[in-house]
Amino acid sequence: MFQWYFSNLLRVRKKPNGQIIGILPQRASVTVGKVQTTGKSPWGQLTDLQGALLYPTEAGGYVDPSTAIGGWIFLGQENGGPVAQQSVPATMFDKVIVPTASADATGAQQSNKVGIPVKAGDIMGHPGRFDPLAGNVTRDRRVHIEVFCDDSIVEFLSYGQEWISRNGALKDKWEELGLPPGPTLLRIDRDTILYHRGAGDQFSAGTDAQSNKTAVIQVYSLAELGRSKDNVCAEKTEDPISKRKVSWYQVEAANALGHAIKGWVREANHPGGGMVTREFAQKWVDFNVLPAEPHDTAHTIFATTPQWIDYMSKDEVPEPASREKLSPLMQQVYDAVFRTGNGKQAADELSAMSTTESDGYPWLMQGASRLIVKHESEWSNPSKWQELYSALGERSDAKSKLALEADQQRIPKLVWWDEVKAGVPGFPGPDVYHINPIAIVGNFLSGHCSCKDTPISVAVLQRIATRASESILNEYIDAINDTFVKYKFDSCISRAHFLAQILHESAEFSATVESGKDAKSYDPWRGRGLIQVTYEANYLAYEAYSGEDVTSTLTAMKKLEMAPHSVLSAAWFYAVLAGLIDPSNADDFMWVTRSINGAYTGYDDRLNYLNRAIDALGVRSCLVLNRNGVYLFEESRAYNEKRASCAWGMWNDPGLSKTGIFHKTAAEAIKGYRRYLELDDAAGRPVDSHGSPKDRGWYRVTGPIRPFVEKRLQSLSGV
Repeated sequence: MFQWYFSNLLRVRKKPNGQIIGILPQRASVTVGKVQTTGKSPWGQLTDLQGALLYPTEAGGYVDPSTAIGGWIFLGQENGGPVAQQSVPATMFDKVIVPTASADATGAQQSNKVGIPVKAGDIMGHPGRFDPLAGNVTRDRRVHIEVFCDDSIVEFLSYGQEWISRNGALKDKWEELGLPPGPTLLRIDRDTILYHRGAGDQFSAGTDAQSNKTAVIQVYSLAELGRSKDNVCAEKTEDPISKRKVSWYQVEAANALGHAIKGWVREANHPGGGMVTREFAQKWVDFNVLPAEPHDTAHTIFATTPQWIDYMSKDEVPEPASREKLSPLMQQVYDAVFRTGNGKQAADELSAMSTTESDGYPWLMQGASRLIVKHESEWSNPSKWQELYSALGERSDAKSKLALEADQQRIPKLVWWDEVKAGVPGFPGPDVYHINPIAIVGNFLSGHCSCKDTPISVAVLQRIATRASESILNEYIDAINDTFVKYKFDSCISRAHFLAQILHESAEFSATVESGKDAKSYDPWRGRGLIQVTYEANYLAYEAYSGEDVTSTLTAMKKLEMAPHSVLSAAWFYAVLAGLIDPSNADDFMWVTRSINGAYTGYDDRLNYLNRAIDALGVRSCLVLNRNGVYLFEESRAYNEKRASCAWGMWNDPGLSKTGIFHKTAAEAIKGYRRYLELDDAAGRPVDSHGSPKDRGWYRVTGPIRPFVEKRLQSLSGV
């Protein structure tokens, strides 16, 4: 929940655009809980008036302020500007929040466990207001993120490296963890010559090989490299060693002179010297735990605080920036990052490392980010800051001293370590290892959730299709993996969506032909395949696309009832005819379901399959719209289509007999119906050449759709 500040009078209504309850005064601050869009405008539901008065709508009247709770206020634009601005009370930033113990699947409390689980997508906090030392309050919101660990980090990294050496090549071990097998990183070692790409995708070292030789180690996410086709080039023939077409990747690095270089490397057996390897993220490649060494207690990079002040004040002292003036800890850091040079400007080099100007060293940042360094946290022991301020005060003028004294008042509020340690069992002391959060994210970055060139196994499929026999799964597994390649299901999340739909449509591979003994008007072109291809036109279209005869005889047609064409035809419909690869990558389950079914029949069953596929394929980190197994109508592409919106209302309508959604609610039905009306209004309520509404006859509704929707909406709203 957030507070909202209003510069003008604002009406509180029973519902958006509804009856007025009262009027909030100018400059009021209130708390809003739920925010929703009605008629293309945002509205917020009040949960607290924060002591504000509520004016009556008529002079001389009275209105109880409590009646405004649960009411709605307009949060949009009026007279060219916003009527309200979101604010966060300053008191929120003076708190230390320790999450409470959570219950496990059995209901038992987990307070005795160290660590608090956080799922991908969970809200951990909000960016706070940034107040610079100059004293002026800004509207900037920033977030400070630190990752730290006790001494167990050393054992943890070693365990990951040992596990990879034992199990990295064993697919079943990855399946036990619910993770896709295969390396996810590309590592380019020093002394690797980056190649040129020539005509016909021929690669060569060129005439400038030495100037194009790397002097730094670079590690890339394969998925991120694969985002752009310009960065990847697969060889035209199969590699005799790996038995697959090996790829070349375009990368960037720096040479021995510190100049940026760019070129191509082969992912295995690169011919240009050095070494290029595919690595597992769990191996923590190039992460380096530095031994604990003494450090300035005031947290400068120097051995003592006075040496830092000498450096910052530009005093005439011998070599103020030299390596010898750094603390033993920072000397380790410097030596690990800067492999050449005399160290006379070590402090300058460390300070300028992240800049991109000519005197910076941006190509060294990745190596520096993989250093894991142990020192006392800045959020503990306030005495170290007093030491720093005292030293600064000795060399400051009167104005600067006042600023320092004011800043010292903030120190007690910034120190929180002891408070958290008292509230969290197993929380370490303040001397901890610090890990760069960007390095962690970069190491495990899944990019586009790539599963390219990674087949799934029967064991994984069995975790999704739990009722299918092993023999059936064995019959289909090769066809499914071939389909992933032929129809470019390269992302793990697109595979999860496709599997969910075909398993529902075919009742786990048991129904591959349209049921019913009675003759169909469109026989012999009845539905066949895992997503049933129906009608002659679609048979002909699939035949033209695939080059497979599925029309000449009944025997040819029945190819669609068996693997591989039962799967391939389903993928053709999914990826080519319906164009569902992009919506699948966007994790838009609702739109995928509407595109295949026409509405939402079987919605819950399809969703159950999808959530099982997400777990079996280990792709929770790839989710976009999935909220703990649920999808929101207003976040789907379906929200912007009239027919899909109408269907969402009908399939959630407790007063109708549509099947597929078990827990129907009037609220969701109303949401769908209202959205249909909004879209119909925006389209100008289109009519045909006879003046009759174009929207008619949908989902067995007799006649025009709008009157039906308005009637259902009136019934559900109780208006």
